[in-house]
Amino acid sequence: MPDSLARSVEAEFPSDDACEWVSYDNPLEHKKTLHRWECFGPSTRELLLGLCSDGFAETLSRCVGRKLIADPGLHGAS
Repeated sequence: MPDSLARSVEAEFPSDDACEWVSYDNPLEHKKTLHRWECFGPSTRELLLGLCSDGFAETLSRCVGRKLIADPGLHGAS
């Protein structure tokens, strides 16, 4: 990833009170997630679209030897 994109993503990352974060706090998880694309800035959306692409999932699948599926809904998978 270009340094300029990484800096842009860092600068526009939503604060804790910027959007409707979903919090998980249980014995297996302690995290916050955000499922709404409109809460992310343009650089973050660009990065996430690349990471959620079928092509990236296929590349990772070859690396780990297991079929992975892209998650454009930002909901995660089990």
